[in-house]
Amino acid sequence: MKKYVQLSLLMCMFSLMGCQGKFEIPGPDTTSPTYETTYLPPVENPPVDNIPSDNPPDEYPPADDLRDPALWPFSSDSPWNMPIGNGALYEQTGAPCTNSLVFESFGASINSEEWSHPVYHASVNDPLVPIYLNGVERLRINIPSNAESSLPYNGDGHLHIIDPSGNYVVEMYRAFPRSGGGWNVDYYVRLDLHGPGILTGGARAYGGSAIGGLIRKGELSNGIRHALAIAQPWTHLWPGGPVWPANKDDGNISSKYSGNYPMGQLAAIPPNINLEELNPPLSPEGLAIGRAMQDFGVYNVDSAGVSVVYAEPAAAGELGRAHYDMPRLWALLRCVSNNSPTNVGGGGNIRRAPLAPALMAK
Repeated sequence: MKKYVQLSLLMCMFSLMGCQGKFEIPGPDTTSPTYETTYLPPVENPPVDNIPSDNPPDEYPPADDLRDPALWPFSSDSPWNMPIGNGALYEQTGAPCTNSLVFESFGASINSEEWSHPVYHASVNDPLVPIYLNGVERLRINIPSNAESSLPYNGDGHLHIIDPSGNYVVEMYRAFPRSGGGWNVDYYVRLDLHGPGILTGGARAYGGSAIGGLIRKGELSNGIRHALAIAQPWTHLWPGGPVWPANKDDGNISSKYSGNYPMGQLAAIPPNINLEELNPPLSPEGLAIGRAMQDFGVYNVDSAGVSVVYAEPAAAGELGRAHYDMPRLWALLRCVSNNSPTNVGGGGNIRRAPLAPALMAK
């Protein structure tokens, strides 16, 4: 018995030491994916107890008749915009996927002013600026003169420019001002904001749009009507390859990933949890994020030093006390085991929130 206790204490010490790693958010792997997208079968664990079978949609402020893709991008049937359905199957807390997601929930946070994704909507009056890849000019786009890539300056350098029409975004990775004018980038892609936002490239490790799932300016007070993008430490992520809607992983997964939460995995707060009755109460900003986690869920799109959601830097001043609410909200998440291209959000005949309105015509 004494040896068993000593061994247990030793294992705990190693576990604590492993949590002190350097905070680092690696950039996306822009090479061809090593693994094909896979579709995980439903886990054997039963769904969480006492979840009503037919939840009516929550009340949201009225949406405009048509959506502006620059502010609320991607098709209505995109996984970024599809609410959780009443057919969703939620894992139990101790199931492998959920355990990998929440076991370090005490460190969950929000990336906004650093390691985030600045978004600028250019106008025709903004300068036409050259973009260089490997020292060669590849395109010219309108970029506001005040545009800055993400902090820290030696980090991922994300920068995303929506064109004057509001229909397309040029997403850039490691974008830095070039001596003599223009921007040097390590990667860029032009995406249609009327498209699905997935499986068509993007400046994010999972292979899709970098602005998908991003908390935008104004959403915390008006309602976040889309799923959230999250990132997890390598020790949480599954080395078996991505699951839909991801088709890539971040770096060499065979040597880095050691958990059970796949890239692309959907998770959500089960509907039997009343966020408004948590004690102590959530802040208004934390409640807005919690409702998005419950009504639309979260998708893992990257790896990070700690568990995080993402808000664009322009929304940083609107976060209020949401940072303090994140550990509690994160601990409530559960993996959804039956999300797939033909069963988005777990399926069912009732959705947690109204479907996204149609987009404005191009």
